[in-house]
Amino acid sequence: MRTKIVKNLLCILSVFLVLVSCSKDETESNWVDLRYNPQDIYNINASSPEEIRFEVSSTKDWEVSGNADWYAINPEKGGPGTIYVVTVNAKENTELDDRIDTVTIKSDYWVGKRFVINQKGTAFIRVENPDTVFTKDAEEKSLTITSNQNWSLRVTKGSEWLSVVSGQSGSQNGSFQLKVVANKGERRFGELSIYDRYDKLYSTLTLIQEGVTLDAAAYSFRVPRKAGVYRLPVESNTEWKISKPDDISWISFNQTTYSGDGIVEINYMENTASSVRSVEFTIETLGGGEDIEPVSKNIVLKQAPTLAPDRHHFNQTGAIWGQWTSLKPVFEDGDLITKVPARTEDRCRAYYVGEAPLGIYSVKVKSTDMTPADMSQIYLGLLFSSSDYRGYSFAVNSDGMTLLEGGGISHNNVPVDYTGEFVITVSVEQLNESLYVEWWLDGDVIATYLDHDLKPLSKTLTILLGFENASWHPGTSLPSVEKGTVFDWWEYSPPVDWGD
Repeated sequence: MRTKIVKNLLCILSVFLVLVSCSKDETESNWVDLRYNPQDIYNINASSPEEIRFEVSSTKDWEVSGNADWYAINPEKGGPGTIYVVTVNAKENTELDDRIDTVTIKSDYWVGKRFVINQKGTAFIRVENPDTVFTKDAEEKSLTITSNQNWSLRVTKGSEWLSVVSGQSGSQNGSFQLKVVANKGERRFGELSIYDRYDKLYSTLTLIQEGVTLDAAAYSFRVPRKAGVYRLPVESNTEWKISKPDDISWISFNQTTYSGDGIVEINYMENTASSVRSVEFTIETLGGGEDIEPVSKNIVLKQAPTLAPDRHHFNQTGAIWGQWTSLKPVFEDGDLITKVPARTEDRCRAYYVGEAPLGIYSVKVKSTDMTPADMSQIYLGLLFSSSDYRGYSFAVNSDGMTLLEGGGISHNNVPVDYTGEFVITVSVEQLNESLYVEWWLDGDVIATYLDHDLKPLSKTLTILLGFENASWHPGTSLPSVEKGTVFDWWEYSPPVDWGD
């Protein structure tokens, strides 16, 4: 009896193993490696449509198919083991409407990708040679439309002074009449929206009516903490003045009344406080009478505070600052010494080991033995390690100029007297979705840049500091003796809280 039971169990087990083996073989045989590289959507012209090209390969037979008959796929099918170039060619679309279809790439049971082809139709609406500027007086203008479909017009901005008095709708070619009322105030802008045969927005036309012009180049700006002068261009076609609150004594104007365009010189005193200070002043038109309405605009100026940075001397053990290049920096009596041997095209740089957040970084240069003929340079760099080491740098060249780089920009126009001590600074802060950078020399801002492109993955910087024989500059020669720079200290301050 026991023997019979064992035999039955062995039989069941054998059947199970066969089923498992079959299932495994079936899974392996159904496995597909399908590869392709088309875009998600293709927008092509109605006339002379562009050819679509992409590649397909698979470990099994594959096919590319769609549902429409207005384009041809070549080849539609292929075998395994070969990379095929597939083309899609559409016929010209002679209909008004766009047409759209979805194309599928599959191999065996596996659907790899679906992408969309959208071909434009022939429908169009054009306002021919539009005269879009009206005088300040009441006026009417006639404009011409060229089209191959029905259309309609609506004033979507400025309806209190702008109207369509005739030709609000039409079929194919036509014209319409616009009317404006007299403008007693500032130059103004209206918007005429053009709709197609489906009452869908097709395009917009901006209309301008002349009036009083009073436009400042900026309505909010910042100045550094040290005393200085900010020059603000103002565009105007009338007489105007600038004024400030009576209780604000730290700014003054060299001139307060103007006629036409002008540049306002705003004098500001040093801000010795530890917080940002601001003032709101006003530009406004003068005179006018019954036919002119006054125009007034407010402008905000903010001044940076006096910082209280954390100052550090350089370590002697290398526990805080480390070696970045093959040439080893020296830490001695709190100084950082970076030197490059004679006739050597090389760099000697240290880097800060640890978290370096956004903010303001300053370095005091104690001494250097550069000479103009060397074309060596002193270097301070703030790099985003999460963005392929892209960032911002400040180099002082031995020809007595600064080299400011970052975000694809470069400046080389500020002279530096490096025969004595001086301080170089790079400030990086977040401003909305961008990075705002300032370069300072001895506490004065010498250049600024708003970087819209750099999107670092973190707000942590890598700080590089050192000296290099920059023989890659045009017309340079390698120094015949050892050259270098001694750095006295470095400072950090958090980004200024501007209260924006």
